Amino acid sequence: MSWALAAIAIAVLSLLLLMLRMIETTYIRLGRARAASLDEADHADQRLVAFTHDRESALGPATLLRVTCQVTIVAIVAVAAADRSNVGGVIAACALVVIILFTVGEAIPRRWALETNDRMARALIRPASALASFAPLRWLAAPAHALARVVGPKGGA
Repeated sequence: MSWALAAIAIAVLSLLLLMLRMIETTYIRLGRARAASLDEADHADQRLVAFTHDRESALGPATLLRVTCQVTIVAIVAVAAADRSNVGGVIAACALVVIILFTVGEAIPRRWALETNDRMARALIRPASALASFAPLRWLAAPAHALARVVGPKGGA
């Protein structure tokens, strides 16, 4: 795999990762009462309220894609580094990936989502709803949700 192709793939996946983490953080933090208030202020059709009704199911596809992006970035870097360098190079590349994943996949989007929650909720509702309603992603995320509900603190209640 060429470094240029790897860099492009990592850049695209990083941007997707950033958006997916913003979606998760925004809607985990958005309460139902605040969602209703935003919908009412925007004269909207209760999209935010509907989305926050069952967050676990609604955010499952975004979480699945976020984890997939992270694993894919790690795999691309590992393969590219292994093809071109020794063990030290692979370790250095992995350290760089940790920094990138933390910065782009966690710190930056979380800060934006926390500091501008209302604005992000309004801006991200379309992509978040599209992901939540994409059947193949829902099907893939459903078994993990079922297991989480069984082993969660309420034990399937």
